[in-house]
Amino acid sequence: PNPDRHAEMSAVLMTSASGASGVIAFTGLDALRAFDPGARPVPCTLDEVAVTAVEAGAAAVVIDVAGPGMLIIEGELIGALAAKQRRVRLEDGWGWLSITGS
Repeated sequence: PNPDRHAEMSAVLMTSASGASGVIAFTGLDALRAFDPGARPVPCTLDEVAVTAVEAGAAAVVIDVAGPGMLIIEGELIGALAAKQRRVRLEDGWGWLSITGS
C-alpha cells in the first residue's frame, strides 16, 4: 500500500419521514451486514462520523439502523463529538472534557 495515496469516501445519508437527514454508522460487521450484506466497511471513529455529519449538514448520526439496538445522536451532541469533546461524570453531575493534541 502507498501511504501517500488517499481515497475519497462518501457518507451514506438516510432521510426520515420528516425530511431530516442522518449519517449512518455501524458498531461492527454484524450490524453492517444486517443493513447491507454487500457493503464494504470503512473503519472510523465516532469523532470522524460526527465531523462528517456536520460537514454534510445532517441532523443526526444513526448507529446500527438495522438493529439489534439502534442509537440516534442528535443536536448539540454531534458538534461536541466533532470537536473531540466527551461527557464525563463529575461529583455533582456531568461536564464536558475537551481532548487536545493528537
